Amino acid sequence: MISNFTQNDLIQFIYGEADKNLEDEIKSALNSDVMLFETYCQILDTVNSLENFKLNPDNTSLRIIMEESTIIQGESLVN
Repeated sequence: MISNFTQNDLIQFIYGEADKNLEDEIKSALNSDVMLFETYCQILDTVNSLENFKLNPDNTSLRIIMEESTIIQGESLVN
């Protein structure tokens, strides 16, 4: 069986933003539609990667922000 869910539908489902009917339909379809399940897993992996990236900024970025903050604070003390 091939389901007619969009990637947007699956994203809403993953984030818990799908209405109850859509959520129930997707849950049912995930059990019987291999292609839908594979797409769901790919989107879920991407979402998880984005969450990890968002929560773990690069150390170089943090260093630059801290250096800029120190410079700005020093300038405001002079003025």
